Amino acid sequence: MNRALHKRMFDAAAAPSDVRASLSRFAPAVVIAAILALAVAITVGEWRDGTLGVQRVVDVRSVVFEPQADGTLAVHLTRTDGTSRRVDLPSSSEGFVATMAKSLGRERRRFDVNEFLPYQLSKMENGALMLKDPVIGTEVRLEAFGPTNVGAFAALMSDKRSTP
Repeated sequence: MNRALHKRMFDAAAAPSDVRASLSRFAPAVVIAAILALAVAITVGEWRDGTLGVQRVVDVRSVVFEPQADGTLAVHLTRTDGTSRRVDLPSSSEGFVATMAKSLGRERRRFDVNEFLPYQLSKMENGALMLKDPVIGTEVRLEAFGPTNVGAFAALMSDKRSTP
């Protein structure tokens, strides 16, 4: 090793005032970086456990999708008070509901889980609808698919219509 380089390395390591000066210059940046890292960790944690931007749930239905031999989709809806109803969706209508049912069923088959366990359809206080799979933890915010598709699920939440 070059003697001059060795002397410079030794002198830099041995000078405590230089270390203090460097720390005092970088300390604010380190504190800011630590605060940002903590904020990111909290946000990611909330995102992962589903509490980020949480709205209060105002209505919930348990939903079971049951494809029929004739191509219709039977949707079994159960309220929290235990009352239930069945809605039969013709194969030509409500394609979005059927597409979501197929997609969620495919995901359950991938995890080797019973497809006919209930999902949860929740209405939030701001009117948004969320379809959750409590078995494998999937959450679908239905407003992301546009108002027409949200309307198909909103009709299922409504007790005013017998079939959406």
